Amino acid sequence: MNPDTKIYNDTLKNLINTANIIKKFGAISPEHISKKKRKLPYNKIEERKTLTGGAMLFETKTFKKIKGFDENIFLYYEDNDFFTRCRMNNLKLYVINNSFHYHKKKNSSSATFKNFDEKNYAKLIAGWHGQWSKFYFLKKYHGYAHSFLKCAPRLIMMLVQLILNLAINTKKTKYIYFKIEGLFSSMIGLAAFKRSKYDH
Repeated sequence: MNPDTKIYNDTLKNLINTANIIKKFGAISPEHISKKKRKLPYNKIEERKTLTGGAMLFETKTFKKIKGFDENIFLYYEDNDFFTRCRMNNLKLYVINNSFHYHKKKNSSSATFKNFDEKNYAKLIAGWHGQWSKFYFLKKYHGYAHSFLKCAPRLIMMLVQLILNLAINTKKTKYIYFKIEGLFSSMIGLAAFKRSKYDH
């Protein structure tokens, strides 16, 4: 579970019951609360290609066998990477609709941070790692050439945006710069080194 995820009554019990029925799986997730009104048979088990990463149940033995999450990834794409390895190992992913979780995906509350500056800097760090992780993930499964061709247009577009915003929007310029730095760092093989200056 993400630290800001909420699970509902009987969620864990229902996940474990489902695990005992399925036996072999990569991960099982409760349905996101936003899907609660979908008209599906109660206790339906659905196979998916990906899951929402806010809450998932693993079997420890299976999780260790495929080496869990890639520790080279600091933020973003760690669940995509895990799901890819599940599919490569014929481990299916499931959602059950009699269990629910809630995870707010964007616009985290300022209460999470000590001050406004820390919140803004967290956004810069998120931009950096979003670009770094995307290239790393693509390179890991499709090779460098494919990843470069896929991400080079994005890099060029961001460089143009940087130039256009230099004189009119300092805040946006900084965010674009962080994204460019993250992507370029990944392209030249640097580790995901960027951290918030507020982290201790």
